[in-house]
Amino acid sequence: MRTSSKNPLTILTRSCSLLLFLALTLGADAGAACAMADKGDPVLGERIAKGVVFEGRLWLRGTTVSWDDPTGGLISLGVADSSRQVHFDRGVLDIAKSADQLWVLRSVSIKGREVVVCVWRKGAFEDLNVAS
Repeated sequence: MRTSSKNPLTILTRSCSLLLFLALTLGADAGAACAMADKGDPVLGERIAKGVVFEGRLWLRGTTVSWDDPTGGLISLGVADSSRQVHFDRGVLDIAKSADQLWVLRSVSIKGREVVVCVWRKGAFEDLNVAS
């Protein structure tokens, strides 16, 4: 009995061998990529919690998946030039755009009991004095 390349058993064997080879070679790369993705961005953390567009930039607030610290960092990405700027490494609770201003609520204490409201003016964030 002569084996032909059109034999269904031969085709199945070659297909399985090819799939096994691809799974082994690509699986190693996918595992490394997953490990890197689990760490997240150094400023944004593990996920993007909110984003707004303001003054030609995409503003992103990140967060970690933690009950202890729900805050994250704040970065902005230039829409025209693809630049990245870090504004706060951590402590950002929320961002909001209202009319022609960008507002940030951020924690200034470790336990998150003291918060500050900031507004974007003239290319920088300014803390607002709020009377107690």
